[in-house]
Amino acid sequence: AATIAQQDTNETSADDTSHRESQLGMVAAKNISNTPHEYILIDNDKKVEELIKALKKIRVICFDTETTGKDANNIEIVGMSFSLESYKGWYVPCSANQEEAQQLINKFKGLFDDPEKLWVGHNIKYDLLVMKWYNVEFKGPVMDTMLAHYLIEPEGRRGMDLLSAQYLQYEPVSIETLIGKKGKTQGSMRDANVEQVKEYAVEDADVTLQLSKIFAPMLHERGVEEVYTKVENPLVPVLADQFKGVFEELYLQKDFVQKVVLEEEVSFLRTLGKGINSLNDYLEKFADKQGYTLIPKIVDEDADFFYLKSVPLIVSGNFAFELYDTYGFPIDLTQLIAKENYFDVDMEGFNKALEEQKTRSRAATA
Repeated sequence: AATIAQQDTNETSADDTSHRESQLGMVAAKNISNTPHEYILIDNDKKVEELIKALKKIRVICFDTETTGKDANNIEIVGMSFSLESYKGWYVPCSANQEEAQQLINKFKGLFDDPEKLWVGHNIKYDLLVMKWYNVEFKGPVMDTMLAHYLIEPEGRRGMDLLSAQYLQYEPVSIETLIGKKGKTQGSMRDANVEQVKEYAVEDADVTLQLSKIFAPMLHERGVEEVYTKVENPLVPVLADQFKGVFEELYLQKDFVQKVVLEEEVSFLRTLGKGINSLNDYLEKFADKQGYTLIPKIVDEDADFFYLKSVPLIVSGNFAFELYDTYGFPIDLTQLIAKENYFDVDMEGFNKALEEQKTRSRAATA
């Protein structure tokens, strides 16, 4: 996550992030018409080669697909967009002829196969699944801004347009300006004007990249960076891979399966977020109660601070069990977050509380 913030010298600073947080809910004053930008259409072989050369030089790439529909298992790709820095990006339209589309995508295979590339997207699981139908598997790590925002603001709304207005004060182009309003008469991106699609598609990648630069430091500030990088984010490509196999076998039930999976994912992340907030409140209150002072940590260059007092920093076993029992919050996540904040967890107390619960349960069913 830190790499994202470091790539652009015009990155959003921590102070800027705090300023944006204080402005949540402001009306978006910026849009594509009043904001200078450079969105380039890649519509011939020479431009494709030049783009690939440019992308090879950069590690962090924001990627987005445009398709003929919402069902990633029953669509055709219309185009791919890439962004490396704010207000700049490229759009590569793909032919309706699927053989030609595959040939074009194959030219980018070297990039997708690079394990060092970090791919940024909003609900990137969808894009990974779309690309699987074109024989592409991303070998490098991914960052999903939608998933990151779940951990930052568990009760918030996830739509990219809303997040753009909230954090960037920028109103993205509405898809309805390209294909019409939702309903039976709504058109397809395939039929929209390519110049309009280019502006819309690259803007999506551009906005997502800008959001990633804001969310990366916020994950650290909230104390959930380790949970995101070690637990949540690695599941994205796994789920995308599993979905493809599941939908091949249960194609007739695909809409129902998608709905159930999404609902379960949202429910889990909301519960996870509540547990994270509760744990963070506990850590802060413990430090305040003990009168701790945060000072620069000299003995460990990788740490930001340490607590001045020598009183042990312990998350009580009873509280750890409360998180587990109330929120279904795994004990290993409690340990991860506690460790990132220089706390230990009273595992003896946790195991004791767990055994007491089991005893009560056995007695109740006897």
